[in-house]
Amino acid sequence: MSGENLHLEKFFSCVDPVTGRTVIRLTSLEHHCHHPYFYYRAFSPDSRFLLYSSNQSGTVCLYCLDLETGESRLLSSLSKVNTFSSTFSADGRYVYFPAGDVLYRLEFSSGLTEEVYRQKPPFNGRGIYPGFSDNFRLVLLAQIHQEDVYHGKQGWDFYEPQCRLKPRCRLLLVNLQTGEEKVVLEERGWLGHPQVRPGDQETLMYCHEGPHYLTDSRIWLIQADGTRKRSIGYGEKSSEERKEIVTHEYFTPDGRYIAYTHFPAVYGQDGTIRMTEVDTGKEIILGQVHNYSHPFHSPDGCFIVGDEVNKSNPASACIWLFDIARRQESSLCLHGSSFAPR
Repeated sequence: MSGENLHLEKFFSCVDPVTGRTVIRLTSLEHHCHHPYFYYRAFSPDSRFLLYSSNQSGTVCLYCLDLETGESRLLSSLSKVNTFSSTFSADGRYVYFPAGDVLYRLEFSSGLTEEVYRQKPPFNGRGIYPGFSDNFRLVLLAQIHQEDVYHGKQGWDFYEPQCRLKPRCRLLLVNLQTGEEKVVLEERGWLGHPQVRPGDQETLMYCHEGPHYLTDSRIWLIQADGTRKRSIGYGEKSSEERKEIVTHEYFTPDGRYIAYTHFPAVYGQDGTIRMTEVDTGKEIILGQVHNYSHPFHSPDGCFIVGDEVNKSNPASACIWLFDIARRQESSLCLHGSSFAPR
C-alpha cells in the first residue's frame, strides 16, 4: 500500500456513561466523519482497515483507516464521491465507490482507480446506489429518470413529495466483467435499496421507497430475468388501512433470510426484529428491541447490532447488541444521535 496521503488519527478512549465500557473514538471531532451505509462492507476481510469519509480537506473525501497503526489514507477526492455507498470487495482486493454518475473500482494495494460503469441519461436522475453480488461480478442499480427527480427541499423534507411524484424508475443489472447491461424491471414508483442475494445471484431484492402510508409493500423480490416479482409481507391491506412500518431490510449473511425492523404503527416505537425466509415466505419474530433504525447481522449470523431511535429523548439513544440464540439484547454504548440529516 502506498505511503502517500497518510496521516495519524488520534484515537481517544473514554468510559461510556451508560454501560461503563471503554469506547474508542477513531476520528477527530473537528471534522464530520461517517462510515458507509449499513449493508456495505466497511471493514476489510481481515478487519484491519475501515472505510470512512471526512471533510478534513474542505470537501468530502473517501479515506481508509488502519485500525492497528492509526494511519489514515486518502483513497479518493473525486468530485461528488458518494462515500455512503463505498465498499470493500469480498476478498478485500478492491474498493468500489460511486462519484456522480460513475462507479469506480480502486485496487487497494496500489491505489490504481478505474471506471467500471457510467450511468447514462435519461435514467441518471440521482447518483449511483449499487448492490453487489457476493462475488462482485454483478452490480444491481436502482435508477430514477432525470425528469422525475423532486427538487426544492433537502434532508427528509424531500421524502414524501418525491414518493408522490411516482417517478419512472428501473432496476439495471450490470455484469462488471463483460459490461453487459440488462433492465430487470421498469415501473412508475420510487425504487431503492437494490441488493443481490448471497449465494444466489439470480434473486434480487429492492424496496418501494417512501413513507409507509404512500407505498403498497416495502420489500420486493424479483428474479434476474425479470420474472417472479413478489412482495414480502405487509402488502395485503390498502395504504390507508395499513399501520405497520418495515424498514432497512437486508439479506442475512447466508442468504436464507431477509431481516428488517418492524414498527406496528409509529416509526421508532415498539420495534421488533423480524426475518422472513426467502424460499418459504415464513416470518420469524426474533423479539422486542430498542427501536433499531439500521440493524445488521454479524458475519457469523449469531448477533445483530442496532442503532436505537429515540425521538422523545435522542440524547439517551444507544447502540445495542442482540443475541439471536438467546433472543436477548444488551446495550453496548450511548450514541445520542437525533438522526437529523446534515
